[in-house]
Amino acid sequence: MCLASERVVEAEAAVCSAKEELLKLQADAANIGNALAQEQQRVAAAEAKIVQQCQQTAAAVAKSTQLEQCLAGQHRAMHAKETQLDKLRVEAVKAGQTLAQEQQRAQQLQQQLTSAEADSAKMRAQYAGAEAARRAALEASKASNHTLTQVKQQLQQSEKKTAAVEARLQAEKDCNAELVSSATAAAAAFAGVVAIGSKRKLAGQPGAAASNKRSREHGALAASSSAAAAGCDGDEPAAAAALPSSSQSIPKLVQSCAIRLDAPPSVLLQPCKHVTMCDACCDMMKRTHKKRCPTCNTVYTSTIEGVRL
Repeated sequence: MCLASERVVEAEAAVCSAKEELLKLQADAANIGNALAQEQQRVAAAEAKIVQQCQQTAAAVAKSTQLEQCLAGQHRAMHAKETQLDKLRVEAVKAGQTLAQEQQRAQQLQQQLTSAEADSAKMRAQYAGAEAARRAALEASKASNHTLTQVKQQLQQSEKKTAAVEARLQAEKDCNAELVSSATAAAAAFAGVVAIGSKRKLAGQPGAAASNKRSREHGALAASSSAAAAGCDGDEPAAAAALPSSSQSIPKLVQSCAIRLDAPPSVLLQPCKHVTMCDACCDMMKRTHKKRCPTCNTVYTSTIEGVRL
C-alpha cells in the first residue's frame, strides 16, 4: 500500500511539473510576441523618420535649385550694371572739359558704383551660402541613405526572429496535441481496465489477497495515466509498458455518478485521476466553484470529459 501511494504521489508530481513547464512555455511565447510587436513599432517609427528625412532632403534640393536660379538672375543683373558703369566712365572721360558742371554727376556715378559693388558683394555672399546649403543637403542625403540601409538590416533580423518564434509556437501546439491523444489513449485503457474489473468482481476473490491485489492495481493504473501524459515528450514505449495487461486483476470502480447516482461517470479529474462524475454534475461544480473530487475530496485542477467506462 505504501509503495502504491508513493507511486501515486510521484505520478501527481510529474503531472504538476509538466503543467508548470507548459505554463512557462506559454509565458515565454507571450513575452516573445510582445517583444516582436515592440520591435515592429520601432521599425515603423524608423521608416517614418526616414520618409520625413527624404522629404526634407527633397525640399532642400528644391530650395538649392531656386537659389541657383536666383543667383543666375543676379549675375545677369550685375553684368548689366557693370556694362552701364563702363558707359558712365566713358562719358565721364569725355566730359572732362566740363568738370565743374559734371562733378556732381561724377559723384552720383561714384555712389552708384559703390552701391553696385556692395550689391555684387552681397550676391557673392548669397552664392557662397547657397553653395554651402547645397553641400549640406548632399551630406544629409548620404546620411539618410546610410540610415535606410541600417533600418533594412534591422527589419531582416526582425523577420528572422519572427520565423523562429512561429516555429517554436508550432512545436508547442504539436506537443499539446500529442498530450491530448496520450490522455485519450489512457482513458481508453482505463475503460478496458474497468471492463476486466467487472468480470473479476463477478468471479470473486479471497479477502486479504484481493485487497493486496487492488492496492497494486491502483498503483499500476496511476502509473499508466502518468506514462500516457509523458508521451508528449517522446516516451511512448514507457507509456505502453505502464498500462496494465488483461491478465491482471482490476480494482473495484464506481459504475454511476457519485452525485446523481442515475448516470454513468464520464469525467476524469486531475490530479487524483478519479472518474466519479457525469458531464452535467461537472458543469454544475464549475458554476458553483466547488472543485473537489466527490471520492477523495481533493481539489482538482483540470478535467478530461467524454471518458466512457
